[in-house]
Amino acid sequence: MRMKTLSCILLFLAFAATASAAGLHGEYNGFAVVRVEVNGEPVQSPVPGINMNGTTLVPLRVVSEALGARVGWQPETYTAVITTANGTADSGAGSEAGEESQLYGEMAALFGKLDRLAGSLESIGQGLNIAREQTASSSDSAMPTKSGRSI
Repeated sequence: MRMKTLSCILLFLAFAATASAAGLHGEYNGFAVVRVEVNGEPVQSPVPGINMNGTTLVPLRVVSEALGARVGWQPETYTAVITTANGTADSGAGSEAGEESQLYGEMAALFGKLDRLAGSLESIGQGLNIAREQTASSSDSAMPTKSGRSI
């Protein structure tokens, strides 16, 4: 009797663990439903966010629109297009994270320009060294005499 009770408890715990692993918010097409929030506010959608094999998939339109972006669809290329008010896909106009992200982008662009400039300067420097060496070697080989003529 004791073994039977213990087996029933273990079986119940196994089913309970499986049910909770399926998702706290239910299932959709066999995948665990995830709660979607934008800036701390829950986002409601006819199609829920899900966890598919460890990857969270959320409804693009409702999340984008909750962030103030417009979503378009190009059926000929099968492309979803997200457009924000300022024309970039940052995390929000005026937010600290958006400003920080924009600054990092601008810094990366500046460093790229500096790298290209440094490469150009290095090429110019190498060209000047070659010209200087050629000038030095041609003046060494043509030694002037007392009369001013080269030998």
